Amino acid sequence: MAIGTRSAVKNKDGLIASKRKQSEVAVSSSDEVIVAPKKRPKAAEGKRSARKKAAVAAEVIVVDGGSSADDGGAGDEPEVISGDEEEVVDGEEGDDDAAEGDQSGADNEEDTELDIPDKITQKVDQTADLLMIFSGKVDVRFRPKKGEVKVVRGRWCLICKDDPKKKAAQGGRAGWYSGGNSTCRRHIASSHYPEYHKRCKAADVKESTAATPKSVLEARAAAAENKKTVSEQSTLDGVVQKVETPTAFSRVGIADAVTKHVVCGAQALLLADEPTFTNCLVVMRPKTTKEDLPSRTTVRTRIQNNFVDLLKALEAAIEAAPGDISTNFDLWTEEHTSIAFFGMLGQWIDVSDTGEWSLHAAVVAMHQVLGNHGGANLGRYFIKFTDRVGITSKAGANKLGHVTTDNASNNATATEQIAAILAKRGVKDWDPKSRQLSCLAHVVQLGIEDFMTAVTQVGLVENKQAIWDYDPMLAENRAVVGGLDIIAVIRTLAIKIQASPQRKEAFFRLQKQTGVEVPLVIPLHGNTRWGSAYGMCERAFRLREAIDSFVATAEAKFGPITVIRQNGKIQKKIPWSAFRLEEADWRRVQLCVDILADANKYHQLFSFETLPTIHRVIPALESLCTRWERKLEDPQYEIFHPALRRGLDKLGKYYNKLDNSAAYVLSLVLHPYYKLSYIEQKWGGAEEQQAELDAGNKDAVNWTEYAREVIKDSMKYYWPLRLHQKATAHAEEDRGPEHDDAAAGESDSEDEYDRERARRLRAEDSNGWKDELRRYLEDPALGIKKTTDTVKWWSLFHSIKPLFANKLTVLVLNKADASRLDKLEFERHALVEDIINGEGMRHVEVLCYTDEGMISLKTVVYDALLEHRVDSKLKGSKVNAILNRLHVAQPKPRDDVMRTLSIPEAVNQRKKLDKTDLEPRGLVRDVELDLEPRGLACDIELEEGDRHDGSKHRREGAQTHQLKKQ
Repeated sequence: MAIGTRSAVKNKDGLIASKRKQSEVAVSSSDEVIVAPKKRPKAAEGKRSARKKAAVAAEVIVVDGGSSADDGGAGDEPEVISGDEEEVVDGEEGDDDAAEGDQSGADNEEDTELDIPDKITQKVDQTADLLMIFSGKVDVRFRPKKGEVKVVRGRWCLICKDDPKKKAAQGGRAGWYSGGNSTCRRHIASSHYPEYHKRCKAADVKESTAATPKSVLEARAAAAENKKTVSEQSTLDGVVQKVETPTAFSRVGIADAVTKHVVCGAQALLLADEPTFTNCLVVMRPKTTKEDLPSRTTVRTRIQNNFVDLLKALEAAIEAAPGDISTNFDLWTEEHTSIAFFGMLGQWIDVSDTGEWSLHAAVVAMHQVLGNHGGANLGRYFIKFTDRVGITSKAGANKLGHVTTDNASNNATATEQIAAILAKRGVKDWDPKSRQLSCLAHVVQLGIEDFMTAVTQVGLVENKQAIWDYDPMLAENRAVVGGLDIIAVIRTLAIKIQASPQRKEAFFRLQKQTGVEVPLVIPLHGNTRWGSAYGMCERAFRLREAIDSFVATAEAKFGPITVIRQNGKIQKKIPWSAFRLEEADWRRVQLCVDILADANKYHQLFSFETLPTIHRVIPALESLCTRWERKLEDPQYEIFHPALRRGLDKLGKYYNKLDNSAAYVLSLVLHPYYKLSYIEQKWGGAEEQQAELDAGNKDAVNWTEYAREVIKDSMKYYWPLRLHQKATAHAEEDRGPEHDDAAAGESDSEDEYDRERARRLRAEDSNGWKDELRRYLEDPALGIKKTTDTVKWWSLFHSIKPLFANKLTVLVLNKADASRLDKLEFERHALVEDIINGEGMRHVEVLCYTDEGMISLKTVVYDALLEHRVDSKLKGSKVNAILNRLHVAQPKPRDDVMRTLSIPEAVNQRKKLDKTDLEPRGLVRDVELDLEPRGLACDIELEEGDRHDGSKHRREGAQTHQLKKQ
């Protein structure tokens, strides 16, 4: 095995050793490693030629047929001196820095497009299946009985090479093939396909058609065709997923495992070439060669290919989504390098093959941002990423729905830039003001920040003044004045404890002594860390016993908590005891925890990825404001009242901005728990509006009517889309008959009937959605909770479709006496037709008042069951075995004699059945009546229109029984 700089070779322990000189390794049968220096190739040969020659590690000397004194006979194992050749492409090694440098400048220009890159094909992927049976390519030196030694390049068949029969017949050439890959695959197809199929399946490697026998390919094609037509029972494949684990070694499998380790473990690409890491892989499989292990080039290529597959799958999923794609984006800054990244998520309703709806979320982009962080630049980056995955396109296609961002001003500018770019492409209806939604978790965080700012500003002033006024000579003196400075004291203690490892250890010991099994750290509050204010105060209150013990004993162990200097001279030393907290202080901490707990509860309410939460926005924000307003009226929270007012002002500012988008009202109405009743009860209607007008509020709104108008506009737009019709503009839908009459003379292709039909369809369309909305709002929706998934609830009809998948289904339309199918309005008739036209669907109309249609229903069901059973039998696996045992004989005439029908005379003399005869011939039914004198219920199929009178048949049966007795 030839190795270059920093390459890896096996030593006698089976590990891979690092060598800096190119060498030749000879491995004998005793596994000894012999390293012989090899001359470096000439510089004139070039990098590629040099590496190709250096890759040939050694050679195999085989005598051509028969035995020889040099090799010890035909049955002896040849000495292995060579391994696989490593295919090296120019620029793959040594040019990593240059490649990365070119990539780093790819986005310097703002107009650079971000297309999906092409995948890189690796050679190991093309021959992965071949390596299940054959070795890699090697150069072998064959020595014939007469003639010079020849060096031949080819592969060993690992099965034939160890076959004793072939060894005896072919000697050292047993299992040697010098042909191309196609020749080797034909050998697999003719001799080793069962083993080849087994190994490929275990290693999860795709089989090659060239290595598969023709009979197997034909059988697979027939089975695939048969599978399309055979009805199969529904399975749990979409619910229960089997986790595949590797069962055999393969180059593809180990390359995937190393790639996942590098990516998921945040490792460097150089890890794949690190000898200590590759030694671990070799220890697990001592037969591993260098060619089996992936290099950093292989890992980098696989990462790019996986990224390409991800983008293509995301593009296909977005294209298949029936609705718009909502997005959220934000900027993140890397902690160590301060590089800014643009992150974007996409959410849409995904419809599975079985018709089930689910909320799907995926990462659309995580890309470095070059240039300024202004809204215009962010908007251009946004369009680049949406174009790449098919949400938007330069051709004018647009599936972009709402955009959720935080409340920074540059995000509003970004949405305006997005609207401007879409308008240039012909998309005029994307309004940035109504399409931008505020991140409610960020709104709550802003309220918390304003509250904590008011608390800490006052607290820091009080705490600073208390420290300056502290007199160490007074034993009971403290640096706590008993106001809002208590929060600043908590933060100061947390900082001082965590500043020293010895203090942290002492604090952990005190926690265990006070009953805390797992020691905890007090988190520090920061405006950029959501929930940190509540975490700091709540954790400190929970650990108050440990904090009191630490403050009481820290002076003797660690000295003063701080030293005050003036002009470089020590003025006073502040001991830890100056920050001791008493019961009243901890009571104020608990009050602050109660206030922050309200906000923290709603902070976590929107932290879901696959559950829609937009319907919670209005109720959550109103509930939080109500809770803080109640505390604002509570005297025990008086010390926090200024801070509460400041927080409420911030929440109210963004609460008023909810009126900019109708999405919040629509989501509230669409949730079956709230519907329109929440708005009617919380916001009021005409009476509440009049009361506000009387009170002097000229801007009073009838919120119930406002919500109905929002629903009306939305239904007019979305209702035609149910039938895949184009949504018309509201102005066209709302125009009256006078507009139609005015336009009568403008068209000579329409008459009064056409215009009347158009008016009727518009009226039916309006009544259709109004009736649907009325029934939905009047439904009490029993059993529904606040946490009900809106998407799952609305997909109820589609979710039961798997119950009927691949099963015989008959649609029974009852109450046909009230309304026939052909009498339904256009929209309802189209919906029913859509179901009826489904594959294998049958339908029957029946009446509830009479039995009309029942006989037809029985006939349809019985015929369908018989047809389904016959088809299942014919498509089964036993039908061929039965048909092979059947033989249909076709009689042939033996002569020219005409033979007519012959009826025996005794049959002709028999008395024919007379229905009027009082003593008819005995039947089986007569025997049944004798066994059961009470008579049997009639089970006779009657003609349609006849009524089934069981008592009549029982009377007739009793009369026949009495006649027989007479």
